[in-house]
Amino acid sequence: MANKVRWNLSWRRRARFSEADVIVVTLPKSGTTWLRVFLYAYFCRLEGRPFTLKRRELTGTSIPNLLFTHDLFDHIAEPRLLARIRGRHLIPLRECYATRTLLLVRDPRDVIVSLYFELRRKGARPSYRGSLGGMIEHSKFGIRTLVGILNRWIAELGSLPHFKLIRYETCRRQPEETFRDVLGFVGVTNIDESILKYSVDFAEFRNMQRMEAARMFNSAGLSRADPDDPESFRVRRGIVGGYKDHLSEAQIVVLDRAVALLDRRYGYR
Repeated sequence: MANKVRWNLSWRRRARFSEADVIVVTLPKSGTTWLRVFLYAYFCRLEGRPFTLKRRELTGTSIPNLLFTHDLFDHIAEPRLLARIRGRHLIPLRECYATRTLLLVRDPRDVIVSLYFELRRKGARPSYRGSLGGMIEHSKFGIRTLVGILNRWIAELGSLPHFKLIRYETCRRQPEETFRDVLGFVGVTNIDESILKYSVDFAEFRNMQRMEAARMFNSAGLSRADPDDPESFRVRRGIVGGYKDHLSEAQIVVLDRAVALLDRRYGYR
């Protein structure tokens, strides 16, 4: 995390950020697919269109241009030196100030375990073939990296005029209230409560698992799950505190020590 640059010399990627109405920033395995499915279910239903996650199919509609990015995580994990030098995955500083930015976070202890299963699945890029214990200490994907990224995000984005922080755990406890709040931030002034409820139900965990099993996410580049490996699915468990089921007491202590360094604004310390 020593590199503090935030430039993007890739004109195509930079244009995508500048054209976005809302930028959603997350670590992998933080509820990104859940939020994305909810928002597109809401807007497609509102427009009377079939559900889709493909933005190009919604060109010319009033649906806001939502850009989902892992920003610093993808920058660090990028294996190509030229892409890192160009800052291909980074949100340009100008867009950070000019665009509504939603930061969706999840307890990094749950993230690290879910990320382990994500990176070991067939076709995953980047991929990881080591142990879960090795993943915790990994220089690119480990818990210290995740905590460092979260701390940098809140330092850089937390004081911006168009910024909102939401927690995965709050979404799980109060989905309708939280997603109603998200719609307001995205710019929806008159929320249709019946469509809100429909979209919350549509994005319900079991329904997303059914959609992934039916390969509905593949066309949007969101899944390469192996049907014979339940742990390979993007929509895997979604349990709050589920990391404890996979780790030894010593490994949990390592995670707790790292999370103790997390900015207090996140509420996980």
